[in-house]
Amino acid sequence: RWVRYWARYSIWLTGGKLTVIGTPPKPPFVLVSNHLTYVDVPSFFATIDSVFVSKMEVKSWPILGPIVAGVNTIFVDRSRRSDILRVNELIAEQLDDEHGLIVFPEGTSTEGAEVLPFKPSLLAFPASQGLPVHYASISYRTPPGEIPAHISIGWAVDGDPFLTHLLRFFSIKSYEVEVRYGAEPVLASDRKVLAEELWNRINEEFVPSVIKDSECQMSHS
Repeated sequence: RWVRYWARYSIWLTGGKLTVIGTPPKPPFVLVSNHLTYVDVPSFFATIDSVFVSKMEVKSWPILGPIVAGVNTIFVDRSRRSDILRVNELIAEQLDDEHGLIVFPEGTSTEGAEVLPFKPSLLAFPASQGLPVHYASISYRTPPGEIPAHISIGWAVDGDPFLTHLLRFFSIKSYEVEVRYGAEPVLASDRKVLAEELWNRINEEFVPSVIKDSECQMSHS
């Protein structure tokens, strides 16, 4: 409950307006989504009771790292293949009547031009256990005159240092975030088949956050 309050307050405090389309699943569940930015975390926390699977590097980020670690996030060391076994065991422990699990199978955040191919390794547990996997897509918009959402909110990790991007995000006065929950979960016993079908479903719902270059130039003029 307190995490949900924190998430909704964080969105409001930063000028955000959250719109939810569809019905969020109830715990226990596994859900996958495209991943655009650290703002995805409070956007999902505001609507759904869950924990996240995240890459280990996030744990050391200033400001966000301690917050994410404090809400039982499962961190995976992607430099070690063997770490997937440990993570899948933790996933099994976290799924209960109070929490679901959210996975970002793209493996990184993006500007929001497209949905990257899904990495199937973190879907091994639901595939092997015969668990249906829910899905959602997330996108952002900023109003005319603001820095476009794919620059101010979407974050291609290799492009900007975290603090640089965070300051740019704090500089915008308002933004909209839309979360679309899929109607039916996906079931498959093969993790690669599961990853491909989930990618197809999310790609059908996905609304790009990237605007045309001409529009981008107008918003900066």
